[in-house]
Amino acid sequence: MSDVQTRPTSFFDLFLTGKATADQVDDFAGAWHGSGDQEQRRLSSYLGFTDAEWDIYVLDHRLLPDLAMCRRNPRPFTTIVANYVARLRERAGSDDAPSLFALTRWLHRHGVNT
Repeated sequence: MSDVQTRPTSFFDLFLTGKATADQVDDFAGAWHGSGDQEQRRLSSYLGFTDAEWDIYVLDHRLLPDLAMCRRNPRPFTTIVANYVARLRERAGSDDAPSLFALTRWLHRHGVNT
């Protein structure tokens, strides 16, 4: 018998294959929180995000489909964030102001002036 332990498929992997919805991320996060000392990975790793994907995801969860598209067809994260910011500005809802602020700052830190 092998001592190799396999980890369950991550949320993001399941999301990429259509086997999980964006709303299910909370269930996965809850499982991570409830795992106690058994789980040694950070939440971002447990969910299946790279550090760069996680940095963007925490600024606006609505970018999850864009991150998935970027994972499938690699392109610079600055491009998907800039396009998303442009879409937010077009609809200009007041509840989008925090995301616009945070994502614009993220873009500036990555050399993109909007």
